[in-house]
Amino acid sequence: DSQGHTAGDILLKKAAALLTSVFYDSEIYRAGGDEFMILCFGISNDELERRVEKLKSISESSGNVSFAVGCAFETGDIDIHRAMILADEEMYNDKQQYYKKFPERRRQHSL
Repeated sequence: DSQGHTAGDILLKKAAALLTSVFYDSEIYRAGGDEFMILCFGISNDELERRVEKLKSISESSGNVSFAVGCAFETGDIDIHRAMILADEEMYNDKQQYYKKFPERRRQHSL
């Protein structure tokens, strides 16, 4: 936020590249701002969890890209709205855990 649009664009491109490297067979959408949505089809819950851990691992070594991740695994009839709500709740929980681990990385907002 404090480094301007160009820096933000570069960061978003790095994030998208990391997402694509891990979720290479999935549909990746930018939901807005710095939020992305990934739709994975034909993978197990275990595989989803493995990929999320891989994403977090490679982002930690990337230098300046980190992810708060929320997932929802659905089988059978898929309710996309319910899945999005569950994933969003999980993402906020993940973000809280991240800031507990790295409090110095919490963005400071000023008015």
